[in-house]
Parts: sequence; C-alpha cells; structure tokens
Amino acid sequence: DGNIVCEGPHDLRVRELGTGKSRAEIGRKYGLHFRIGKKLSLEDGIAAVRRLFPKLWIHETSAARVVEAAGSYAYEKDEVKGTYSDKPVHNWASHPMDQLRYYAVSIREDSSYRPATKAATAFDIWTEQDAAYEFNPLEVG
Repeated sequence: DGNIVCEGPHDLRVRELGTGKSRAEIGRKYGLHFRIGKKLSLEDGIAAVRRLFPKLWIHETSAARVVEAAGSYAYEKDEVKGTYSDKPVHNWASHPMDQLRYYAVSIREDSSYRPATKAATAFDIWTEQDAAYEFNPLEVG
C-alpha cells in the first residue's frame, strides 16, 4: 500500500515553525512511518557503529557511497596543538554516517531482531527476493 516503516532520529517530533507539523507527521503524509530512535550522545553513536562494522555485509556497488563516507568522516586536527576537535567535521559524509549511526543504535544484540526497514512491497530487503528495483538511500542520483 506504499507505507514504509523505518528508523528515525530522536528529533522527528520537533515541530517546524512554518507548518506547525512534526517531521514525523510530514513523513506520514508521504507514507513514511517512523520508529523514533533513542537520543544518544554522538560518542555513543560512533561507538555503536564501530561495534557494528565487523558484522556488516557491504554491497560492493550499492553501498560504495557508505564506504566512501566512512573514509571521509573524521575529526579535524589542530596541527599547532596536536589535538583533534571534539566533533567530526561537518561535510558531505556527515549525513550518510548519521544514517548509519541511527541504524547502529536501533539494532539490538538479539540476532533474531530486524529493524523496521522493510517496505510494504514485494521486495524483501533481507532476502532480496522478488526485487523489481534496487533501492539505495545513500546513492547520489
């Protein structure tokens, strides 16, 4: 029926000044139904991604942008002081890595758990059965 259930960041309940609607409400208008994630510190989210990386299966072409983003996601170094900033540089890699961070904090250690990311279509993202199309939210197009 076109409804998609997906993970979302903790701030989806924030109301926009112009419309008075939350981002979750606006998403529902377009068939997106969010499960709101926990609010964690940036450091906890990055740690969750680091724990997740050894378990990830990364598709060579579909997820190439994620791999590229992970390689570009870095802290800024102060060459004079020899220290790094307390937050990663905000650049093109920030959004793909934020998406991966939200995913990493949404999954559970229970291996039978699957995050709510299945589209209500014939396409099953876990088995890739009956795939009429390939969807990659991180692909630039």
